[in-house]
Amino acid sequence: MGLGLQCAFTIGCSLKIPALPVKEIDLGSRIGWIERFTAVPVDSESPVPAYLQLEQDLRRQIQSGRQAHGARLPPEQTLARLYGVSRVTLRQALQRLAAAGLVSRRHGIGTIITPSPQVSLDLRPMESVTSQLRQAGYHTAVSVLAQGIERAPPEAAQALQLTNDQTAVIVRRLLRAEGSPISIISSWLPRVLFPGLESVSLSPAEDSLWSVLATTYRHAPAHGKNMLEVIASTAHEAELLQIGSGVPLIRLSCIVSDRKSRPIEYTTALWITTGVRLHF
Repeated sequence: MGLGLQCAFTIGCSLKIPALPVKEIDLGSRIGWIERFTAVPVDSESPVPAYLQLEQDLRRQIQSGRQAHGARLPPEQTLARLYGVSRVTLRQALQRLAAAGLVSRRHGIGTIITPSPQVSLDLRPMESVTSQLRQAGYHTAVSVLAQGIERAPPEAAQALQLTNDQTAVIVRRLLRAEGSPISIISSWLPRVLFPGLESVSLSPAEDSLWSVLATTYRHAPAHGKNMLEVIASTAHEAELLQIGSGVPLIRLSCIVSDRKSRPIEYTTALWITTGVRLHF
């Protein structure tokens, strides 16, 4: 996928966030500490484990930028009281956040919010995002989450001009920058134009797919038409992106055409909303 902007651009919003009961604590102006902390207490009747509820609420605050990078979270005893959990449960949540690179735990200091990578991308040229990131000096990695044949969803089928009996090749990838997941990229391609693509081994580079389309199938991407909207992450997307469930995501949809203006790819990219700047 190369997120290029050469035609029309549309922006929409479909984000709905329910109001939740909260508890607040004022920590004053102690140097290095968060001055005010807001917590959504754990729901003991929820089927979601307490440590996961706690983790998701802390992720929301960190990913939304509500809490500044480099600041210290309240002491464990205070957090446990605010969330209504034991310190064992709290530490389980903090360990998962530390493993995701969102916080660092330092003996004698406390839990510190770590900065996320600041990524800047230009959507105007037909250039893959990994190429831009590498040129900017970022270390990137791409994991293939799915690659196979399936019936395209309605919006993809319409964009690719597929008939009811035509299937598509799906390639879904997870993009990381500096070790942190920043985007889930899902591409649907007409199987009739790319036979056997579902079995082609793709290298761990986001632009590998475009290289295969151009060299193996002689359909080089040439134009892109984008649509941007803001959505709430699902539980599965949140797990992959290491954010809280329901956290806002930028959903960028793109119809890619070849030089003959024939649609060859329909892509959706889900981007985290912190640490990423998109230029149009």
